[in-house]
Amino acid sequence: MKLSTLAMLAASGVIAAAAPAMAQPYGGYHDRGDHYGRDHGRDEGPRAWDLGRRLDWMQRRIERGRDDGSLDRREAYRVQNALDEIRRDMRRMERRNGGFLDRRQRDMLDDRLDRLNDQIHWLRQNDERRPW
Repeated sequence: MKLSTLAMLAASGVIAAAAPAMAQPYGGYHDRGDHYGRDHGRDEGPRAWDLGRRLDWMQRRIERGRDDGSLDRREAYRVQNALDEIRRDMRRMERRNGGFLDRRQRDMLDDRLDRLNDQIHWLRQNDERRPW
């Protein structure tokens, strides 16, 4: 009887220790679930933001990088041009579709913003200049 009680206590301890890890959401930032543009009462990362909010956030990142010196003038110019090009393309697509973007267009713009975000992160974290 004591052995089965001890085994039950050990098993419940293992389950209790594993519960927080099992409760974590799967996917995180790159999860492409059907939550785009929906507000579930919590922030689900940049993919849950609308494109305008992401563009504004990235604009502020570029400005902060330029102001604090983590982006030199040439790097800031290059990523600013890339962000402006994404903005122009988004407006052009919206004009063609009566002010709306379909899922494919939003995903394409989100992917471009992801790549630009990674580039800005790399540039701000590395003191070395890129060789290109």
